[in-house]
Amino acid sequence: DKLLAQDKRVHDLACHRERQRLLGRRVMEELVDTWGEKIGHKMHKNDILNSMEANIKEMAFAVSGDVVNAAEVDMDWDECPPVAFGHKMKAYFKVDGVNLTGSTYGNCPVPVLNARYKWEIENQLDPVLWRFRTLDFRRTVALNKMCKIIQADPSDVHFIMNTRIGISTILMSQAWHVGDKIFLLSCEFGCTVAAAKYCAAQHGLEIVYADVLFPCTDDQLLRCVEQKL
Repeated sequence: DKLLAQDKRVHDLACHRERQRLLGRRVMEELVDTWGEKIGHKMHKNDILNSMEANIKEMAFAVSGDVVNAAEVDMDWDECPPVAFGHKMKAYFKVDGVNLTGSTYGNCPVPVLNARYKWEIENQLDPVLWRFRTLDFRRTVALNKMCKIIQADPSDVHFIMNTRIGISTILMSQAWHVGDKIFLLSCEFGCTVAAAKYCAAQHGLEIVYADVLFPCTDDQLLRCVEQKL
């Protein structure tokens, strides 16, 4: 009996030490993962590192495009020097009224239209070369240039067709739970409403509308929203 009791104590002690070892290992792994995530997050949000990454990728894809003889088009910056945001920018638009709202998708400035026309010419000269050689290289170069302007990580930035696709993508990528709510204004764009209804049907969500009557002041709109929140 004494030997059995002693064996049991030894066994319990060994089990206790093993549990402590596993617990310590788990704690260390969690600490490493946590600190790793924090360090990764800080590096991910570091403007200098993001700019360096964008520069490297831009140069790499530009050189790769040159190697495969991909066409290249850029805006004529001598023809359209940058100006301060405001009335001076009207010189870069061909229409008298400039729509800059999300619902009308805005108007393209003349330098962008001119560059797009040049790309259309390149496309028509050799559609196959354009589609399978030029497009991917030059689009990636343009994306990395954009990343430098907005100081973002290139892996976080993507070109999309329009705002509707962006909003739909965001709605579809959320980790929804049954009973969650999507808040919309009654004047919301139809495609956004359709995407919200699809998510609601798929995940058991509730769509809450705030009725907006125009014309209204900012304070009236704010009160209308607060009543529904």
